[in-house]
Amino acid sequence: MTRVLASFLLLVWCSVAAQANSFNRTVPSGQSKRVALYTAWDPKYCGSVFGVVKVTTKPQHGTLSNRVMDAKIGASRFGSSSQCFGQPTKGLAVFYAARGGYHGPDSFVLDISWPAINKQSTDSYTITVE
Repeated sequence: MTRVLASFLLLVWCSVAAQANSFNRTVPSGQSKRVALYTAWDPKYCGSVFGVVKVTTKPQHGTLSNRVMDAKIGASRFGSSSQCFGQPTKGLAVFYAARGGYHGPDSFVLDISWPAINKQSTDSYTITVE
């Protein structure tokens, strides 16, 4: 798997220079499950904007995949989305699939960057495979 997942939609008005977030997810063994959906937009016109996601730490017991999906603008971890709330946008969905038969913990880390505004975030995922 390449270190770059895909280009994805990002918020250009983010005021945070660097951010780290941790997420816990539970997934069934041997099945692909969406563990993240990244959406972002320009608040001036509620249109999609782009950035880059890189896998900095791969999962040891499974694989990651992604696809662009239709989404709606919801709450933003970077600030208000009130004028854009509910508008259609695109999002990058990240899927995790554990190897068949594996049960237990796994983890991975994604580095998200906003080249246009020189900002970044690191998202750490702890996965429990049931």
